[in-house]
Amino acid sequence: MSLLLENVVFFAFAGTAFLVGLVAILWGSQAKIMGAGLLLASIIAANILFWLNVQPFLGHEVRTVGYVLIDLTLAYVFLWIYSRSNPLERNRWAAYIAIIQIIMAVISIARAAYPEFPHHREYALTLNILMIIAFFICLIGFTPKSRNEAIGVLKMKCLYLMSDLFKRVIAPLRYRRVKGEMADKRDFSAREIDAQIGAKIREARITRELSQEKLADAIGVSPSQVQKIESGANRVSARTLFALSEFLAVEISFFYQDIEIGATLAAIKR
Repeated sequence: MSLLLENVVFFAFAGTAFLVGLVAILWGSQAKIMGAGLLLASIIAANILFWLNVQPFLGHEVRTVGYVLIDLTLAYVFLWIYSRSNPLERNRWAAYIAIIQIIMAVISIARAAYPEFPHHREYALTLNILMIIAFFICLIGFTPKSRNEAIGVLKMKCLYLMSDLFKRVIAPLRYRRVKGEMADKRDFSAREIDAQIGAKIREARITRELSQEKLADAIGVSPSQVQKIESGANRVSARTLFALSEFLAVEISFFYQDIEIGATLAAIKR
């Protein structure tokens, strides 16, 4: 029974870790991608510590200290992510994961301090179950809550990816021998898309009779940054754009419906 439970926990651990990474890439904001990356990196770090622990030149205390440092560092970072929440993106998932990391640190300390604490197998199983819970919290926080959100955010990410791909990879290779005029064309795609989306944000804001200050408060930036967004100087992430669509009471397609990606990319090739 114990072996069966360990196998179930292992496959649940691996499966949820993979899903968290996938969902974060497809639909996550920068904060969510960073959170998923930190959790996955902590798994690698924990396995390195486990390998070091079996070496004759290191004692059990080294791994315990390492685990505690990893958990407390993650707790601090996730609390920082939560503190940067704004009215459009609360990041409550980060606060819950910070609590789990603190619990894991306390368990590691208790195991080192009390000899009667459960042995290695039970200890490792407990930490793995807590990590699975953390992954499930991420999945709940990262997964789109509606079909409109899933399709809209994915479309925006693809749009940004295509424009950046042509700007940074294909266009430079195609025009690597040409300077000056071609440099402007290489920048056209990304600049044009950001400018059109910024103009749409400004249009929706004015329609709702909102000031730049109120919009800035909603997305957690300064009014000067809102000016840069509306002018196209700063890019809005796909996740933030969806949150803005709900705040401004428009469909997310409103922001990109006039963008002809084919024509934009064709402008780079000319």
